[in-house]
Amino acid sequence: MRVRASNKAASFRRQDKLARLHAQAEGQVQALKQELEEDAGASTRRKQAARERAARDRQQRLVNALDVMKKIKPAKQPNPSKRRGKKDDGSGAGSSKPKAPAEPRVSTTDAEARVMKMGDRGFRPAYNVQLTVDAETHLISCVEVVNTGSDMELMAPMHEALRQRYDCTPGHWQADGGFTTPEAINELTERGTQPVVPPPRSRNPAIDCLQPTPDNTPAQVQWR
Repeated sequence: MRVRASNKAASFRRQDKLARLHAQAEGQVQALKQELEEDAGASTRRKQAARERAARDRQQRLVNALDVMKKIKPAKQPNPSKRRGKKDDGSGAGSSKPKAPAEPRVSTTDAEARVMKMGDRGFRPAYNVQLTVDAETHLISCVEVVNTGSDMELMAPMHEALRQRYDCTPGHWQADGGFTTPEAINELTERGTQPVVPPPRSRNPAIDCLQPTPDNTPAQVQWR
């Protein structure tokens, strides 16, 4: 489930803006330190110290945001020549200028949060909370908080976390279609668990999604 983060969407900044804000915060910290050393008044020193702590905290949050920015890869842009209805005959007619890659942005108040699609179909800064629940008792057995908006690639890690924590392998593993990937089906089957997840439906009504395909592994054939 998606859990709303404490920051606002307006707190997200691109790398150039983060660098400028960090330089300003660092200069403010140095200026406040100098004022604190030169002022002999105790009351004034306490106020200056509080201001310095606030500036130092902002500086550290900007450092964290810049560190996170280095780990984020820019979104991959689609190939213009592969767009539906667009053909490139080499003359340049009918082709559109490719858009520049979208620059990644990081929040200055909560660098780990990501903008995700929420239950009401809106987009807000949030975290993705993964829950593993025992089907018989309805007790939550594992909890993991991640900042990826998609549930794909998360089923196998949660399954392994449960095995490590309780030293047991469940016979079946039920999840919704957002977790269905061929790799996860193979992994869970190799570990001794039968995945119970819906197959993705084909846009072609003549294709039965429950029928195995020639490229399916034995685990995927069993799953279907």
